[in-house]
Amino acid sequence: MTLPFLPCLAEAAKIPDLRPPESSLAPTLWERGGGLTGFCLLLGLILALGMWNWYHRRGRYRSRVAAVDVAREALRGLVSVPEDGILAGQAGRVLRVYLTAALPTLPSVELTADEIALALPKSAPWLGEALLRAVTDFLRECDRRKYGWEPVPQAPGAKLVARAADLVERVESARAAEVLRVPPVLSPVPNSKEGR
Repeated sequence: MTLPFLPCLAEAAKIPDLRPPESSLAPTLWERGGGLTGFCLLLGLILALGMWNWYHRRGRYRSRVAAVDVAREALRGLVSVPEDGILAGQAGRVLRVYLTAALPTLPSVELTADEIALALPKSAPWLGEALLRAVTDFLRECDRRKYGWEPVPQAPGAKLVARAADLVERVESARAAEVLRVPPVLSPVPNSKEGR
């Protein structure tokens, strides 16, 4: 028995003819010039890293002002301020900042008066015992006045500021004398060939 609609289905199920094949794909960037492309990318990366490094390491314009000049100017501005705990704290801070900037062997962190008393003889033994004691006594006195442990007369701060300025000048003159001091003469190294 044949079904009358089967030939119709056979016609419908027939696969259409395929279109002619397209040309092959164009070569990719890597296929056309892989070595040159890789070289250019590597060169661009190196240039970008170099520019980033240059930008982040370049020196900012900074004027070189001596630490003693900064300390003198700061103390000059404190002369007319009434002598109180605030002035004592500022004068002590000026001296601490000066010491940290002028003595590169002193730790550059914020130090208390007791820490400075321990660090100064190690980092600047050439200051001498009297000057070391005067600096640490002044810083301790400033701390006592700053924190209200000692009564402070309400007079112009010329006396306290003058002491701080005197200490700055004494440390600076001792530092300049140490810089100008002639290093000891070294004994000549014996020639190893002479002993043979």
